[in-house]
Amino acid sequence: MTVCRIASAVLSGLEVQPIGVEVDVRRGMPNFTVVGMAQEALRECRDRVVAAIKNAGFEMPTMKVTVNLTPVSMKKTSPLLDLPIAVGVLAASKQIPPPAGAVFLGELSLDGTVRTVPGALAILDGLDCADPVVLPESNLPDAALLASSNHSRRHPVRGLAHLSGLAAPIRDLPSPRRRPRPARRRPRVVSELDFSEIRGQHMARRAAEISAAGGHHLI
Repeated sequence: MTVCRIASAVLSGLEVQPIGVEVDVRRGMPNFTVVGMAQEALRECRDRVVAAIKNAGFEMPTMKVTVNLTPVSMKKTSPLLDLPIAVGVLAASKQIPPPAGAVFLGELSLDGTVRTVPGALAILDGLDCADPVVLPESNLPDAALLASSNHSRRHPVRGLAHLSGLAAPIRDLPSPRRRPRPARRRPRVVSELDFSEIRGQHMARRAAEISAAGGHHLI
């Protein structure tokens, strides 16, 4: 039995939620199961991950593969967990070296291409700045923008265009640093909030606008 743990993250509203991807590969009837409150859209990732692994030149283990997404109490729908799931499967089956504590973000195409992550800038800004990150190569401008605007939020970042090139960024990852957990950042004051910075959440924004315009309670 081999268990591999991969770190990832998703946006939950405007907050960044760390996600743990645990992959167990063991002897048994070939099967691929995703558990941990994975919604239907995310359970479809099994077909994408299997096709991407094969088309990238790797082998999908003909064993019992179980993927657990933590925290299990949180519903998960984001396709950007495709890449960390694939990394976990490949590391657990000993086809690639175990990642050195990096955070993986990315959606996979059937041919193994790593597709752009929406909201990557917000996710990078909300992660611990000590965490190395592997994300789609097309999202590298987001990382550069964050580094240029906020020197304290620089992440060791590696871009990945195709799953077949996975070994290179893993090999180049810096060793993870153990540091005391930083204090929680103070919430921004009201004067700094600007709805123009928010993407999506159309109904919530409309509700807040009506509440402010009419002087109603937001609830």
